[in-house]
Amino acid sequence: MFNFAKASSDKNPRQQALTGVNSHPSATIQKIWEQVKDRVAPVWPLEDYVAVNPFMGLSQYPFIKAQQLLSEKNHQDILLPWSEYQRAYAEGKLSTADLSAILEAAETPTSFSVQTLEYALSTPISGARYIQYYRLSEWMDQTHGTHWEMLIQDEISRYCAAHYDRGFASWGSPWAKLTLYAAWRSQACYDRRLEKLGFTRLNTYLQVLPDSSLVAIEAVLTQMKVQVTDWEDVLYAYLLSMNGWASWIQYQHTRQQATEDLHGLLAMRLIYEWALWQNSPYGDWSAFQAALTEHRNRDEITTLKAQQQLQDEGRYLCQQALEKVYQRRLLN
Repeated sequence: MFNFAKASSDKNPRQQALTGVNSHPSATIQKIWEQVKDRVAPVWPLEDYVAVNPFMGLSQYPFIKAQQLLSEKNHQDILLPWSEYQRAYAEGKLSTADLSAILEAAETPTSFSVQTLEYALSTPISGARYIQYYRLSEWMDQTHGTHWEMLIQDEISRYCAAHYDRGFASWGSPWAKLTLYAAWRSQACYDRRLEKLGFTRLNTYLQVLPDSSLVAIEAVLTQMKVQVTDWEDVLYAYLLSMNGWASWIQYQHTRQQATEDLHGLLAMRLIYEWALWQNSPYGDWSAFQAALTEHRNRDEITTLKAQQQLQDEGRYLCQQALEKVYQRRLLN
């Protein structure tokens, strides 16, 4: 197992400061950011809490597309497991007529017929799912039993809690009037906590960060050699890993406050991850993806992906049928 706590050699060519590729964010990163940021739903403070659909940022997508995005980027499942639909079918809550009606009303072609859907609802089905990893910290935690994801999230939460304090802290943050990213830059370079836990030379990197958080995001993606075609997926995956704070910042944005803090939060998350990459055995993004494929059998990945897509389609049809049944009973 690769030891992240072991200091890396200074001769490692990847042990370099994070420098911006430009002094200003490029049109490419700005366009991609505009596509990603609106997927975050705002969350209101407790004293005037407003119930918000946590997936409202995905409302422009068909349901099954939103399911796939959340499943792939953050392992979230917004459909019931097969066993729940099977139980509803066994108990008579779903009938052949209900399934037939949903299939007839389907707006897009489906792989199922009434017979194949009924067979799936009465046959044991494996719940194994293909997991796509976008975050190195999460991958290392799953394969080596480390806790990098939790450590990074805890670190960011400490800074966010101090920055957005509403008068409860004994000592207020002297950087509260700055943007989140600027406030974090002003103090994080003096904090040795993560360095002692294995982020070699982290403080050296933090002292020379780009002034712009969007430039920093682009610099991380560039130095990790993530293909531009993957930027949107990668950014969304990392944003979802801090969804609580991202939702709070999105609420601030609705009040015309903290307008730069959402990409500032994402920059913080990516920079910590980039520092972890600097001490990892993977030279770039393609090497990381190759390691993922090598860890799992290619044929197994292909099979799991196909099974997962088919199961999601079937579960979505059953979900629609159950909702129609509920509506009918309620109206009656």
